[in-house]
Amino acid sequence: DSQLQAAFGTQAPEDNVHHYRQWSATYDQDVADYGYLSPLHSVEALRMHFCNLNGRVLDVGCGTGLVGELLKHYPAFTHVEGADICKEMLAKAASKKLYSDLFRADLTKRIGVEDGAYNAIICVGTFTLGHVGRDALCELLRCTAVGGIVVVSVNAGVWFDEEYEGYLKTLQDADVCTILEMKKVTLIRQPYNEGFIVTLRRA
Repeated sequence: DSQLQAAFGTQAPEDNVHHYRQWSATYDQDVADYGYLSPLHSVEALRMHFCNLNGRVLDVGCGTGLVGELLKHYPAFTHVEGADICKEMLAKAASKKLYSDLFRADLTKRIGVEDGAYNAIICVGTFTLGHVGRDALCELLRCTAVGGIVVVSVNAGVWFDEEYEGYLKTLQDADVCTILEMKKVTLIRQPYNEGFIVTLRRA
């Protein structure tokens, strides 16, 4: 699909902003047509490991709010905020009234969040081709409270190219986090796309 291939082909944050600005109007329908499963797998992982009722949750790369729509069905998630690089995508998310707060954030840089501000962070569809690299995991962990949970989806191509598994084990050995799960899943049905759902606990 041209929109999906264009998303994978972006090279810089400003390219992502431009692409998702253009895609925001049809994004929800397009990803439904693709059979986009990554949000569902990621929310299931968060539900399995997150036990802090009423804790603060941040959905990074929230886009139009696909993760927020899933989280609203579970009473444990009473305070969910969203962040995205594209203001047009944030506007779509805001119209759904899913989030306690929404703000712009570029995960290739330090984002405007205090250390340990959130009890859980979920990041879906961002660790993929043409988006952010593995170093952004450290920024997510910085923003997570000790004992908090981080769930990310990682495209299989970048998983192997950037050696995510070894990098995650390095972070664990340095007592930055504990790896709870690294699960291989289908991220998109058509065009078929595999990846991994990674669940970490902040050390």
